[in-house]
Formats: sequence, structure tokens, C-alpha cells
Amino acid sequence: MKVGLFFGSFNPIHTGHLILAQSALDMAGLDKIWFVVSPSSPDKDYTKLLHEFDRFDIAFAATRDNPAFKVLDIEFSLPKPSFTYLTLRKLKEKHPEDEFSILMGSDNFRNLDRWKNVEEIRQQVSFVIYPRLASEKPKEIEKNELVTWIEAPLLQISATQVREMIKKGFSTRYLIPEDARRLIELKGFFRD
Repeated sequence: MKVGLFFGSFNPIHTGHLILAQSALDMAGLDKIWFVVSPSSPDKDYTKLLHEFDRFDIAFAATRDNPAFKVLDIEFSLPKPSFTYLTLRKLKEKHPEDEFSILMGSDNFRNLDRWKNVEEIRQQVSFVIYPRLASEKPKEIEKNELVTWIEAPLLQISATQVREMIKKGFSTRYLIPEDARRLIELKGFFRD
């Protein structure tokens, strides 16, 4: 099975994430997208995040109506901060028959050489790259058979923006899938 791995804090997951995931399924020949909820990352301040189990629950609520989507908590039991190469080792151990691709924005792909153990990562996965605002198609994509470029819609939705709207009491209808939005309201997440 060809699986796209979509890593992120998903604080919270929003419609933009889901549109990108569906675009990768449609355009990159993937069978599934697995959303890997990261409890911590070396490049972000995770002290301000909603607890990882709550972020997992919101992501699950947002994706459960799509049989091609799955939410993983695999990084919850790994050392923190979360490093992609360690997650890939664990996934390969649990799913040796699957082929993995990492779904990422063109801006992150440009910084791939800064990732810890990047050569190990490159040996284990291919990449599905989508455009980001103010970021053109990286030259490295042109001649790389391990990279698939998808023309996913350019969306200006961010989790930061969604959190600010919730804090101000504004509606997030259409920005967050309805089941996830209801869960966030029920639990009072992101209000402070």
C-alpha cells in the first residue's frame, strides 16, 4: 500500500490540511494518508499546544468520515522532541510492506537538508510536495524521481488564525470540519 505521511502538530487540524491530504491522494497515486500528530518537534515551542491526546481526538473527529484517512499517535511513545527518522523506523518496523511518502510544503522541502539524519529519511521515503504561498517550485524537484509535485489549492488557513478566531468567539464554521468543530466547542478548547 502507498501511504502518505502528513506530519504536524494539528493544533487544531483544519480544512486546509484535509484539502491538501485529499489532493495528495488524488494527484500522487497514494492509497491512504496517515496524519501523524506530533507531540513535540525540535523546531516549535510545544509548551503552548493543546495536549497531544486532545489534538489527536480533534484530528480523528475531522477525518473519520474518510476511509482513506487515518490519525496516528505513534510519536506519543517515542523520545521527545519528535524526529522524523525515528518515526519512520517505527513505522517501517510495524508496516514493512507499505511504501511511505512524506507530504510537505515546498518551503519545508527546501529546508530538508537541516533535518536530523536526512540521508536515512531519503533512503526510506519519497516526497509529495505542495506549493506554499510566496514559495515557488523548488529546483530540486525537477530532476528527482523520489519527489512528486502536486498542484494543490493555495489556501491561507492557519491553525494560529483558527485559534485566534476561537479565542475571540468568532465562528470557525467551514474552517474546521463540523465534527471537530463541535468537539472543540464542547470541550472549550482554545478559549484562553
